[in-house]
Parts: sequence; C-alpha cells; structure tokens
Amino acid sequence: MRILLVNKFLHHVGGAETVFFDEWRLLEAAGQEIIPFGMAHPENINSPYARYWVSQIDYQRPSPAQMRNLIHSGEAARQMARLVEDTRPDIAHLHNIYHQLSPSILPVLSKAGIPVVMTVHDYKLICPNYRLFTQNQPCTRCVAGHPAQALRFRCQKSSRLASAMVALETTLHRRQKVYHLVDRYLAPSQFVQEMLVCGGFPAQKIQVLPHAVGAAPAAEPVSSTLPAGKFVLFAGRLEPEKGLEILLAAATRLPDIPFVLAGSGSLSSQLPMVANVTNLGKLSPGQLETVRRQAALAVMPVIWYEVFGLSALEAMRSGLPVVATDIGALPELVQHEHTGLLVPPDDVDALAAAIHRLWQDEHLAHRLGQAGQQRVRTHFRPDQHLATLLGCYRGLLGSEKKQIPA
Repeated sequence: MRILLVNKFLHHVGGAETVFFDEWRLLEAAGQEIIPFGMAHPENINSPYARYWVSQIDYQRPSPAQMRNLIHSGEAARQMARLVEDTRPDIAHLHNIYHQLSPSILPVLSKAGIPVVMTVHDYKLICPNYRLFTQNQPCTRCVAGHPAQALRFRCQKSSRLASAMVALETTLHRRQKVYHLVDRYLAPSQFVQEMLVCGGFPAQKIQVLPHAVGAAPAAEPVSSTLPAGKFVLFAGRLEPEKGLEILLAAATRLPDIPFVLAGSGSLSSQLPMVANVTNLGKLSPGQLETVRRQAALAVMPVIWYEVFGLSALEAMRSGLPVVATDIGALPELVQHEHTGLLVPPDDVDALAAAIHRLWQDEHLAHRLGQAGQQRVRTHFRPDQHLATLLGCYRGLLGSEKKQIPA
C-alpha cells in the first residue's frame, strides 16, 4: 500500500509528531510504502520527496501572504497535486495540517479519488484556538456556536488581531465544509469523539483509536541535579491549561515531598520559586525515562479537556501510579483506585491529599503502578494500534476490490 502521510512538521515538535513518526515506523515495518508531505524545515528528516514540500512559514513574524495560508494555501494545493500525480498513493493519512498547510489539500485529494484519514490531535476542528480553553478555564462556546466568540474573548494569545484571524479562519472553513471531505476521523479518545459529534461532525465517520506506546527508550544521563531519593514527577508542556499553578500550590502544602518538573513552554520563565520544586526543563525521551525510573509517582493536574494524556500513558508504562484530574480523556486512561487516583480539576486540597496518600502508602503506590503497567501492555500496544489502523485503511479502500498487504 502506498500511504501518503501528511503533517505540517516533519521533525519532532510535540506530541502530534511523536504519534506521526511512531505510526510511520510501524507502517514501514509492516511493509507499507510511506510518502511524506509537509513543510520544509532545516531539521526535517531526509526524504526523496522533499522537493514537494511547501515553503517554511514562521508565524512569529508572518507576512501578509503567509497570513492568507491560514485560510487557503495555494502552494500546498499545488505541491500536493504534483505529488499525487507523480506518486499515485492509495490512501492519505493526515495529522496536523492547520495553518502552514491548511485544508487546501483536501479538495486536491478528493478530486484524485484518494480516501482521506485524519487523526485528530486537538480541538481545532471545533475550536479556533485548538484547546477548548480560554481565560484560564475550559470553554465550549464555539463548538456548536459561532466562532466569533473567539474574537469576543480574545482566545488566541489574548490578541484581538490573532483572535480575529482564527475566528475568520474557522468561520470560512465551516461555511465551505472543507473538513467534511475527510472520510474517516481517528479520535484518540471517546471524549474527543463526543466533542466532534457535538460540533456537527457525523458520528459514523469517527473512529476511536487510542495512541500506543512501545518499549521505553534507553535511559540517558541527566545533566541537572535530581533530588535525593524519590520525588513526584510532572512531565509535560509548561502551559496554563496543564495546571501548573494548582500543582505548585499543592507542592507548597507538602514541603517535605520533592517535586520535579520536566518540560518547557510559555510558563518556563514565569514559574514562582518553590523550595521543594526542581525544574529540569525539556528533556530527551531517554533522559525523561531516567527521571521516571527514580520518581515515586507522576501527576497530571490539567484544568483543560485533555485530548488523550500521552504523558500519563508513558508514566504507566514505566510502572508509575498517576494522580490526574478527572477531566477530558484522562479518566479513560487513569482508572481511579486501580491504576492511579483521580481528583477534581482546579482543587488544590484534593490534589495535595492524593499525592500525600500515595507518597505515604508505598504498597498502594506499587499496586497501582503495576496495574497501570499491565494495562498499557494489554490495551495500548503498537501491534494492536497498527492492526486497527490498517483495518481502517482497508475499510475505506474496499478489501474485496483492492488487495492490500497485511
């Protein structure tokens, strides 16, 4: 099978790229031919298809022409048409295409008769700012309402201009129904599936396919000094929706328990100094695995509708019990009193109490960690993910009409 894999970034940037490259490796190992398409960048992987990729765009200082790409990228449409004509892929699998590529490539694929699968990594299809989160709280105003709400509440970077642009983008794409050209949406959680349906996407086009994790990466040395002994680990983006304010408040109430943060983001330079909190910054997967092996438990105190919770899954893979907030997709991963503890979002007292409970009860922490590790091995294996993904492709192509390699 010739599979056109599309993602605007063809180098590691975040969780979407982790999933993108993991699936790429799985598909190639299964004998499938991969044709990548995305945006040019110095850090991209090497590929014979690089000549088809669109020009690099930096939205930190965009030109007026680049701003038009938010709505429709003529270059992406032209380059995709060339690639399709030259390679004749059987199916296209889209990941994150917003802004730099835009949905301009969807009519090209539709016209060529190529079935389109799209993995939904965030809420962009139903929310102008991707997150269903604004003014430091969850928000669903635009899911079934008009995207002009994004301008009213300045949802994009608290900027009136940026919010106006994404509100216009979403409004036009909804009117054009361009994303309805996708044949199958792959939602990483039931929660995302339900939100897409609330946003008007047909339920029969949405399939739940959780992300998978393989074996843990080889441990790598960590240059920063770690606390002596065990600690509580937060691994993720340092952004407001991740609940850092709540976590730090809980840490101040537990002065005898060391906390470690591993990640980067807009709050990296704004976090207050807390005596028992160590900020390691962004780590490589191998370095993070080293840190996980010393941690007593992992914590995800998010205050937004988490799309999946890959950090929780990776912690469970390493045998760590997880304290997470009962919001978004996290309850689908973290089973209360079985693989971890769930607490209400934005509740410092409940978060501190759950952390303290696992810190004090090593037997409980070990039991939850072992159960979580077994759950990952049973339900989130790469081979299961691959089988479901290939089954999705075959279903769209028609297994009786086209012989698809196993």
